[in-house]
Amino acid sequence: MRKKAANDFEKDFFKLLNNAVFGKTMESMRKRIKMELVSSDRRLQKLINQSTFKHCTTYNETLNAVALENKIIDFCKPIYIGFAVLEISKYLMYDYHFNVMQKHYDDKIEFMYTDTDSLVYYIQTDDFYNDLLNNPNLLNRMDTANLPRDHPCYIAERKKIPGLFSDETDGRIMREFCALRAKSYAYILEDKEKIKAKGIGGHVVRNHMTFQDHKRCLFGDTSLEVTTSNVSPFIQAQIKDHQIR
Repeated sequence: MRKKAANDFEKDFFKLLNNAVFGKTMESMRKRIKMELVSSDRRLQKLINQSTFKHCTTYNETLNAVALENKIIDFCKPIYIGFAVLEISKYLMYDYHFNVMQKHYDDKIEFMYTDTDSLVYYIQTDDFYNDLLNNPNLLNRMDTANLPRDHPCYIAERKKIPGLFSDETDGRIMREFCALRAKSYAYILEDKEKIKAKGIGGHVVRNHMTFQDHKRCLFGDTSLEVTTSNVSPFIQAQIKDHQIR
């Protein structure tokens, strides 16, 4: 279904369906807790005295949220499925790096950033796409269906084939790249900059974080603090010591 998606919403929706299933196979049942809203002082004290008491959040003088650990943990998730998926992913990543990219570029390629299913390379070459055209071993491992239709490497039949790598910049050149930690990075394309910061609100990332902020956090001892007015009266996004808080 994701292969047939006609817009970004449909792409993200079907990606979420896949990720949700995978996430459930790897869910840690130890992290599940039981929450109870309490308005009675007597009931509140009774819950706090229990051995499974974890923490309590007070909202006002009469309302509290009590978190309790589960007395019995049911290990019912098929972790072996999630484990197998991650192992296959690692195999594909290592195979692509050592048997394809490093084999072709040798010492002219360096890692910039990597995640579960993505790689960012610094490659010393005149034209990467010309390399793809002239080397079937490189092109055969790429899904180039997201490139412009008039691009010489464009192959529509490769769209969303599992195991192939795609160009996340859609054929545009990445001028600069700065990574702070997993799922926290920024890069500059020919016409714009892209910011990724998992755990921080999208409006904060779009309106208050820049590529230069990332560089200052990486090479200096600075932090970024943002105050906005929305549903919450105070929202803070801080990057310090290569960490987002």
